[in-house]
Amino acid sequence: MRKWVCYVLIVLGGLLQICLLGCSPSQSSPVQTKATPLSQKSLTSVDWANFTYFSSCYQNTQPFHAKNGQAVNGHVHFYVYTPKYGDLTRDGELEAVVPYQCTAADATGVRVFVYTGDAAHVRLIGDLPLPDARGAIDNVTRITISNEALHLEGDGYSPGTPRCCPDLFVKTSYQWNGKAFVVTQNTVIKRPSV
Repeated sequence: MRKWVCYVLIVLGGLLQICLLGCSPSQSSPVQTKATPLSQKSLTSVDWANFTYFSSCYQNTQPFHAKNGQAVNGHVHFYVYTPKYGDLTRDGELEAVVPYQCTAADATGVRVFVYTGDAAHVRLIGDLPLPDARGAIDNVTRITISNEALHLEGDGYSPGTPRCCPDLFVKTSYQWNGKAFVVTQNTVIKRPSV
């Protein structure tokens, strides 16, 4: 009797294996899925909080190796914040806009790096805001991306204004011209005196 039970189990096991192999989705499914190689992964898969950045804030010449969104080179502290994504170069791929800030004895305002490429080939194409004689953003407080344009809002200073008290509200829009970001609109509003 034990022999028969063993034979039946072997036969059932074989039939089950044949059924599973013959019915697997990879053989019967007409839809083919293609694995995306690492070089094709978008910038949204980059761990920006644990990334190496190159910034010259406070005349720094060394790379910042961020861990959990922070890095230190000598006396310069470097922080990165949550990125925004959008197509800024009109190639159908998402660029990453990564806000960052440096501090030492004092603090600089928040700026943004703009990266293009893919997860395996990240390329810096912008460090914004750009200087503007009519009033530039010193501290970015809002980032939006629409219609392939980058819109930054933030605080600015008139000439001679103490660094404690920003007296300008600045909205600047940028577009990629194929080589660099150019200002397409810059609105400067003087804040009322307190």
